[in-house]
Amino acid sequence: MVLQIPLTRFTVPARRALVLAEEQAIAGHREAIGTGDVLLGLLHEDGGVAARALGSLGITAKAVREGLTRIDRPEEDGPSSRGISQRITFTRVFMGMLSEALSKEVIRTGHAEEGQKRTPEGNPYLCTGEILLPMVGVSPTTDVGLAAPAALQVLARLSVDLRVAQETVLEFARRSPANEETEIGRDNTAGWR
Repeated sequence: MVLQIPLTRFTVPARRALVLAEEQAIAGHREAIGTGDVLLGLLHEDGGVAARALGSLGITAKAVREGLTRIDRPEEDGPSSRGISQRITFTRVFMGMLSEALSKEVIRTGHAEEGQKRTPEGNPYLCTGEILLPMVGVSPTTDVGLAAPAALQVLARLSVDLRVAQETVLEFARRSPANEETEIGRDNTAGWR
């Protein structure tokens, strides 16, 4: 049984990005939704903080997709017990990153401050930038080898300076509203597969 993470904890763009990541993992016949799938989902949600920040660094969905085909995707510590639907779970590595985003990144971006829009449960929404921050938040001196999560392997192959990426994502997230409002009703799935 898959325990579901309530999508009410995420902004609309973040929800769409996670659904796209789930579809990507299922289409690739993977056991769980990994960081590479999530990175692609974040990039395809072009109205979100993560896609705008990564785009400003020259990172495209096409480059990430090509990079993912050139690496051996690690298991990322296997599937966790949580997903966003009952179809597939996230990897344990991504669940750790998501946990960090929920506990730490909303504070760093300022989205957990008083006066920011809250979910019905009273918690801050998690935006696409806050989902991305733990992926680029590893120490720049960390050796990104074969055991590294897929997203980090691809970013390393694209010669992304993780320190610059982290600062860029933080800057974009801090300037965005906590609910990461974008055009509602856009279809960002065109050309996804």
